[in-house]
Amino acid sequence: MDEFRRILSIAFKIGVAIALVSLCAYVAFVGYKRTVSYAARVSTKNAKYKENDVQMKKLYDSIDALHTTIPESEWNKLVVAAIHAHCALNGFSMDEVRRVLGKPSKVGTGIGGVGSTWTYEIIDKSSCIKYQGDECVEYRSRLIDMYLTPNGYLFMGETDEPECFREPFASTWTHARERWPSLKQF
Repeated sequence: MDEFRRILSIAFKIGVAIALVSLCAYVAFVGYKRTVSYAARVSTKNAKYKENDVQMKKLYDSIDALHTTIPESEWNKLVVAAIHAHCALNGFSMDEVRRVLGKPSKVGTGIGGVGSTWTYEIIDKSSCIKYQGDECVEYRSRLIDMYLTPNGYLFMGETDEPECFREPFASTWTHARERWPSLKQF
């Protein structure tokens, strides 16, 4: 009988050991699958992020080169007309934006930490909101953001001032866009 108990005890210990080894193998397998699955999701997410970076780089490069898609003398005429109308246009350099709108009220980091954002306070002198006697002492104003590429060219920030859609600038801009299709893409 003692011999039988000893054999039964050994068989029980072997069975417990096999169960523990199986449980450990199962836990390791599930952990491995989860790790691989998570790594695949992160890898896919990073691939999409890098793809967006490539698309933004292409956009920045096309904006940076916009002024080279038309003759310099024609670009300069467009800049002069825009300065008179106070209309900043995509593709303008930092200097051209300053000549159109002056010094920005605030300068910050650009979209996604790339480039820069210039904030301007635009005052509408035709819309008084506070009078002192017969004199206007406060005009309606609004803030507009201008986004510049890392190389300092304006994108996503054309001013939408009424003067931009009035003559003589409106026909100058329309004519330029008809003559040079590269200007139409922005």
